[in-house]
Amino acid sequence: TPDEPPQGRSGDECRKIIMPAKSKKQQMLAGAALAAKRGDRPKGALRGASKSMASTMSENQLKKMANTKRKGKPTSASKSKVSSATESRSMPRSTREVLDDHLKRRGAGCLLEDLQSNYSRDVVLLCESGVHQGHDALRDSAEKLWQQVPGAKFGYLSIQTEGEYALLKWRAETERARADHGVDSFVIRDGKIVMQSIYYELQEKRGGNGNQPF
Repeated sequence: TPDEPPQGRSGDECRKIIMPAKSKKQQMLAGAALAAKRGDRPKGALRGASKSMASTMSENQLKKMANTKRKGKPTSASKSKVSSATESRSMPRSTREVLDDHLKRRGAGCLLEDLQSNYSRDVVLLCESGVHQGHDALRDSAEKLWQQVPGAKFGYLSIQTEGEYALLKWRAETERARADHGVDSFVIRDGKIVMQSIYYELQEKRGGNGNQPF
């Protein structure tokens, strides 16, 4: 989904929050994605996390992550201080805390960290194309939106939460297309997103096929 911090912070401000790599492995994946983005290696050679990074992050974001100093970094992100602090919480985060963290990480281009920190591995995704499940479904959804409105400016019109439920109303726009009437709903349980629904209408600005629901 398109995401940014909660209401009160603009999409441009959110995009300035580019997190450095938290592990040597993450840094190496970012380097591979950056090389593919620049054309120094074929994109078809990318797999898994590096493929997702190349699809969902800008060249500047990948460059900053790949150039993070390695000294003192753990071999994997799961050993980082940030992850340890999250895992050490005795109480699960509230619905709003999870949603806020999701928006912040996704707005900063940190799709993988967002999935690891905020989504259940068995998360259910509901959209026009059907019912999907797991992190791979979320990666595919994010990549699809990025391809449809690359580098878009997002507008967040409303965020509502009640108990374990949340709703996000949004829109996005580029020079050639815009996504209107975007509505995402969430079920957040025990500090993780266990269900998300996604809906928006893609409209081409120059020709195209008109309204296309997703």
